[in-house]
Amino acid sequence: MDAVAYASHAMKLALLFRDFPTRSHFDPEEEACGITCDSREVSNGFVFVCIKGNKTDGHRYISQAHAKGAIAFVVEDPDKVPGGLSYLQVDSAKEAYSLLCQRWTHEVWKKLQLFAVTGTTGKTTIAYILHQTLMNLGIKSALIGTAGYYLGNQRLDITIKGPVTTPEPKALHTLFQDFFAEDCKAVSMEASSFGLSEKRLHGMQFDAAILSNLAFNHHIGFHGGWMDYVKAKSSLFAMLKQDGLAILNADEKHLDLFINPKQKTILYGFSDTAHLRISDLAESLDGISFSMHYHDTTYRMFSSLQGAFHAWNLAAVFALGLGMKYDPQELLNAMEKIKAIPGRWDLLLKEAPFTVVIDKANTPIAIQALSSLIKNKRYVRRIGVFGNVGGGDYAERVILAKMLGELFDQLILTLDDPEDEDIWNNFNEFLSGMTSEIRQKVRIVLSRKEAMEKALDEARSGDLLLILGRGNQREFLIRGRSEVFDDVEEMKALLKHRGLKQ
Repeated sequence: MDAVAYASHAMKLALLFRDFPTRSHFDPEEEACGITCDSREVSNGFVFVCIKGNKTDGHRYISQAHAKGAIAFVVEDPDKVPGGLSYLQVDSAKEAYSLLCQRWTHEVWKKLQLFAVTGTTGKTTIAYILHQTLMNLGIKSALIGTAGYYLGNQRLDITIKGPVTTPEPKALHTLFQDFFAEDCKAVSMEASSFGLSEKRLHGMQFDAAILSNLAFNHHIGFHGGWMDYVKAKSSLFAMLKQDGLAILNADEKHLDLFINPKQKTILYGFSDTAHLRISDLAESLDGISFSMHYHDTTYRMFSSLQGAFHAWNLAAVFALGLGMKYDPQELLNAMEKIKAIPGRWDLLLKEAPFTVVIDKANTPIAIQALSSLIKNKRYVRRIGVFGNVGGGDYAERVILAKMLGELFDQLILTLDDPEDEDIWNNFNEFLSGMTSEIRQKVRIVLSRKEAMEKALDEARSGDLLLILGRGNQREFLIRGRSEVFDDVEEMKALLKHRGLKQ
């Protein structure tokens, strides 16, 4: 399937608009046959929600949407609605859109057990581990996030227009409807700071929510500042059900901003204040092992996942499982079956003749988490391909440049969701964080595919070749349009063309 199959039916405006304030002008008996906030999607019988965004204002497209058949408009400013047209006035079109999409899909999300993960890094990994754990426990689960959309063990071959980590409400609630139709019982999903601040989850309630961590990153500029970023993240925990479970990282220095004494909470981490305390962490070529102490019991976790940082990710899921009253030993067995995370230290070629890895890391905290794996002494040289995300923060770019310059012997700088930013400004800001000596190790290759090819040309026996920034994401954002590009699939094709067996 090329795109999400949106629900198609009819609903009277009286039913669709019920419980909203009465500042409106519409025929309650008129029937809508669709809802959208994108004027390009409007057809006969649609309700058009006029959302004010950073770059445009949906109110500007009312006449265009009416000409295409829209029968009613959800607006914040009724003065912009031409006389005689039906409208519903709301305080927040973004919040209304979420509620209307829920109503359009008969609030099917309420029939699912919903788990959400937020944080700067680890969201994708934790959500994926939780999804696979539920599946291994015999609970049919679905996954929504950067790693893809999964129903059971099958990754859905769909394309969603717009945000993919936390989809916009129409796509999100259509997914819930599809999952429920397939007898899904639980959904694990990522709650991004963008998605939360844009009210994509407004009006929903979750059975449990997890905080991974908080750190400086390129999303902060979008929010206007650090505290606005934290506020967006913390808003997820206000969406927990009355008996909902908060799983919080005890090692997070901003933990106090998330603690609610009225909520059932499990703190996990290495800190002595953790309810689920991690200790005795050990790494090897086979993965990691560590102990978890909860109340008067100690549990030992063995995982084939590479990287010490996975101790937090695994402990977060184990804490949720304990809080949901799953059998601890069955929970451990289910988690230990998970061998890899799509797009996270994804080994496409291992040591013969060199090692090729794909990883999503594109923030300082994520790169730091990988540093011990990158520095492993078994590698002769380290070759990196990194795309500096468009619209990023200058200070973060300087930090990233310094870190990557020190980690890699050669670094190829390329594109990663450049969006509307001037490409060369992007590169120059990044390079300004490097000494002239380190810059000698860096070259710029605009085409991401060509950058991968150049890196393969450079790789020799015993080297590590690491493609950073995108993991297994499938869409590439350039000036308002998305193009299909998947680092994993592109690299697999390049390796196959060169006769290198994976």
